[in-house]
Amino acid sequence: MLPTYQIIINSLQEQIQKDLYKDDEKLPSEAKLMEEFNTSRITVTRALKELEHRGIIYRQKGKGSFVKPRRKSPGDSKILSLLLPHKIDFFSGGQQYTHHIFRCCREQGYLCSVHYSEQSSRREKHILDEISQHQVAGAIIYPINNRNVDTLSRMSIDGFPMVLLDRNLQELNLPVVQSDNFRGALEAVQFLVDKAHRKIGFVGAMDSDAVSQRYQGYCRALTGNMIPLDPELVVTSFSSEREEEQSVLTEKDARHTLKKLLKQKVTAIFCVNDLIAFRLLNAAGSMGIEVPHDLSLVGFDNLKYLSDTRWQLTTVAQDFESLARRSVDILINIIKNGPKDPPENCIVPTSFLEGNTVV
Repeated sequence: MLPTYQIIINSLQEQIQKDLYKDDEKLPSEAKLMEEFNTSRITVTRALKELEHRGIIYRQKGKGSFVKPRRKSPGDSKILSLLLPHKIDFFSGGQQYTHHIFRCCREQGYLCSVHYSEQSSRREKHILDEISQHQVAGAIIYPINNRNVDTLSRMSIDGFPMVLLDRNLQELNLPVVQSDNFRGALEAVQFLVDKAHRKIGFVGAMDSDAVSQRYQGYCRALTGNMIPLDPELVVTSFSSEREEEQSVLTEKDARHTLKKLLKQKVTAIFCVNDLIAFRLLNAAGSMGIEVPHDLSLVGFDNLKYLSDTRWQLTTVAQDFESLARRSVDILINIIKNGPKDPPENCIVPTSFLEGNTVV
């Protein structure tokens, strides 16, 4: 038998869904609900708080509880939202996604609103709340991690159309569009092995399944060539105590990381993104380490804005245009036709680009 507070929740929710209570209409007072369900104020309060938590009602002190205005049908809106984990002025793959997704949305008659959570879970939650409450048809979400899975799950239950970009969340049954991170890393490390490197380092914060897949590719390339894995050659966390900087390799971290890995006699390093690779390149220069003769470096992403240097980084190129186009296509299909079960996931192939940072 259901507890009384759940009976109250189900009853009010059903009445709201049947439009017996309209948007912004006041619900019965706590006293009336206590009388109707023959229960205590504590039980009624618990039920109302849960309905508020689910975003079904809102409460005003001294006035009572009201029905929260419901979203219009997604088909009524021509606005899509893109949520990225990067800082607005921080060079990253975020700029590549923004450019291509914005263009793909425009081609299909949609306006794209772009939001940056700046690696802050609190800010990410605030943006998600805003997106779900405004007249947005759907969203492409590049999550920081799974800390806001509660908010995302509520949005999913409410039928808000969403596509995850780059990072999968195991807790949710949502479509995901991401690069073939495993095969891209495997190919990059295999290239280093083919160049006779045996002591190959791995550098990258283990903060997402994308990085985990790249690490798996790194491991598979080594073990597939009978090279034992060495935990001393793997750096997966950095020194910053601030949440928004924990996945960023600072200049200080770069020098410390190089010293640690060179002490282990590494001859090459696979970096989970180009930014890390360039930070290590700069640190190597300041420490008198010659790249590629003393140390070979491989990145991941192929970020165009980093190409205006004397270095042509050897890297794994993500196909940002295809990632953007598939994300927008899947999202619009969900908006028009509803979600698929199982969800439509997409793995986009990468390509390996040889530069001048490996010998």
